[in-house]
Amino acid sequence: MCLHVYVLAFCFYLMPTRYYIAEGVRLYSQETWRQVTMGKGTQLVENYIDKVVSFYIKESEASNHAVREAACTCIAELGNKISPDAVRPHVSALVTALLDCFHDESWPVRD
Repeated sequence: MCLHVYVLAFCFYLMPTRYYIAEGVRLYSQETWRQVTMGKGTQLVENYIDKVVSFYIKESEASNHAVREAACTCIAELGNKISPDAVRPHVSALVTALLDCFHDESWPVRD
């Protein structure tokens, strides 16, 4: 397997931890994300948007409330930082995931 496949797999699991509730994890993950993607994180996400969206939706259904909260923040980030053309085909699925989270038992997820 090519190195980029491993980097991509690593990045998928790193993305939500950039918004994890624990500050140390969050700061470490944000810096690691910048270093691993060499400042091209947006482009990486756009190139693999189908996989990213599927991953975020799956994470929004996790049993851990902090993971669900981070997933919701990542979904919001797609709307703020990623090209509308890249996100547009996924809007319905993303909105459905967020609406489901509005009914979450944990208030930080609902926020």
